Amino acid sequence: MAVAPALADTTWRALQLQGRVVSALILRETRTRFGQSKIGYLWALLEPVLHMAGLSVIYLLMLRQPLTGTSVILFFLTGIIPFFLFYKTAIQAGNAISANKALLHLALVKHLDVIIARAILELATVLVVFGVLMMFLRAFDQFGNTEFDLVILAQATALMWLTGLGVGSINAVLSTLIKSWSMIFGIVTRPLYLMSGVFFLAERLPPSLAQYFGWNPILHGVEFFRSGVYPGYGRAFIDMWYVIGWAVIPLVVGLAFMRLMRRQISAKIGSG
Repeated sequence: MAVAPALADTTWRALQLQGRVVSALILRETRTRFGQSKIGYLWALLEPVLHMAGLSVIYLLMLRQPLTGTSVILFFLTGIIPFFLFYKTAIQAGNAISANKALLHLALVKHLDVIIARAILELATVLVVFGVLMMFLRAFDQFGNTEFDLVILAQATALMWLTGLGVGSINAVLSTLIKSWSMIFGIVTRPLYLMSGVFFLAERLPPSLAQYFGWNPILHGVEFFRSGVYPGYGRAFIDMWYVIGWAVIPLVVGLAFMRLMRRQISAKIGSG
């Protein structure tokens, strides 16, 4: 009868230990990524601003009205944020093992710890940037009569982050075993920016394009995120089970792949 409480206590202690390790890794990643120069924190904010500004200028020069709502800038922001959440999480998590080889020689630090730490830092960074930019938009009266559905925004954020974490965990293994994998992934996925609804409405795509673009899970995720800002938007296009599948399956595959290849990863780290 005492086995179950003992097992629960051991599990809880293990989770507490992993939590402390991941917290320490997040602090280290924050200092490494943002703390070495003053531009570090500023660039996290400037990058989406530059994307929004560039897209807005191009769009306004074409003398076109907002695709939906009253603000072109808000429309682009609601496309850039979920896309960045997926893409940057996949990139940062994908480089986690290869960038932390020295730490992985420590017995307490596991492969999954460095991946989770980078993914959480990316989530926090994107959320802070989103919050700051939304405050600026509110200050300049860019919301109009927009009503935000925080539940949908939270769900879409979680799904895009989990998709990035899952793809990133697979990338983390592949980039450790294949030196050029990070570069290959970056090149192959670069067109996603043009195909994920950052600057267009999926429901207005010609049927001949919609049937192909519909295979892109990030497009569904962006549409779902926007539906939390523009009520009723994108519902005819969004396939929620498809989005959920891409949030869960790559993560399961990545964890299984990491466990299956753990000896090869350790050998690569040791030889590096």
